[in-house]
Amino acid sequence: MKLENVRQRKQELLVEFENLWEELREAMSEVEAMEANEGGRNWQGNQKTAMGRKNFNMDPKTGIQFLVENELLQNIPEIAVSCARARA
Repeated sequence: MKLENVRQRKQELLVEFENLWEELREAMSEVEAMEANEGGRNWQGNQKTAMGRKNFNMDPKTGIQFLVENELLQNIPEIAVSCARARA
């Protein structure tokens, strides 16, 4: 009975993960569409944002460092707290 409960919970978590992943994809599409519509941002700024996003997806610490160094993100303590919560 215990093994069946574990399997059922695993299935629930997989469904939840897929739902969250889809929400993330939709949000990223919305962000990219908004960035494309912004008239004040230049191509180089969009490239830096894309590079920061790529770095963050590969290694969050490196991505945040890149975004802060390129003044695309403020270096505030709330970022660390948010990242720590996301990893928990």
